[in-house]
Formats: sequence, C-alpha cells, structure tokens
Amino acid sequence: MSQEITIRGFDKIHRGFDAVLEGAEAKRREIHDKMSRELKSEVDRQIGARLHDSRGRVRSWQGRTVGSGGGYAAVRPIRGQNEHGYAYGLITNALENGHRVRVSRRPGYQSTSRRFKVAGRGFYLAARARAARISYEGADELRRWVKRALEGG
Repeated sequence: MSQEITIRGFDKIHRGFDAVLEGAEAKRREIHDKMSRELKSEVDRQIGARLHDSRGRVRSWQGRTVGSGGGYAAVRPIRGQNEHGYAYGLITNALENGHRVRVSRRPGYQSTSRRFKVAGRGFYLAARARAARISYEGADELRRWVKRALEGG
C-alpha cells in the first residue's frame, strides 16, 4: 500500500490567473469606454433638463474621454472655441457655476436689471450622483468577469 497525498487543482487556478492577467487591460478599457458613454448621456440629459439648449450646442461641446491606459472615464468640454472666440470650457464653466453680469459702461445707459450674478445650472453636479452608480456598476462588471475567468468560464 502506497503512502501518498496528492493535491490537484493548482493548474486550473494558474490558467485562470493567466487569463485574468492577459485580458485585464482590454476588459478594463472596454468597461471604462462603456462608462464614458453612460456618463456622456447623463450629462446630456442634465443639460437638456437644466438649460434651454434646443439646438444641442452645449451638449455638442461636451466630449467623453477614456484614459490612455484605460484607467479612467471622463466627460469634459472639448478643446476649441466658438464663433466669438470663447473657449468651450469657459462657457461650460460659466453655465455650470454661474457668472457675474457685466455692467454697461455706455454713457447715459441705465440698466433696469438689478441682477449682478447669474446662478449656475449645475448640470455636472447633478450628473455626479448618477456617475457614482455607473462606477459601481462598472466595478461589479469587472468583478463578475474576474470571477468567470478564475472559474474557467
């Protein structure tokens, strides 16, 4: 009678780890790309709800970004300027956070407005609540993918 203890199954675990390591970067980029599309649609929805943007100009100035290594997803104003020379980021910032009203220097002109500051619309701030949920969903998707890869699925 032979005396022996055999432990098996480490090969399967090693294959699972190899699968995770090989596909992790591509999967992470895929998840962040999906999250950036969802974030962009949420920002667009908030802009539509908080601004009179019937032509979609402000929405068209917002662009989605995925990090070069696939490590983050973001929505931010695109680079460039409008027809009047104002940067899209400057306009977006003024709409998001509010801005002062310029007082006319024209001689003899008396403004009837008593408003010296325009209130911000907060569309990015409102989209942040949904952004947290989107990030949790992305992390959960990554967790499920790692579990399937380790189980050999």
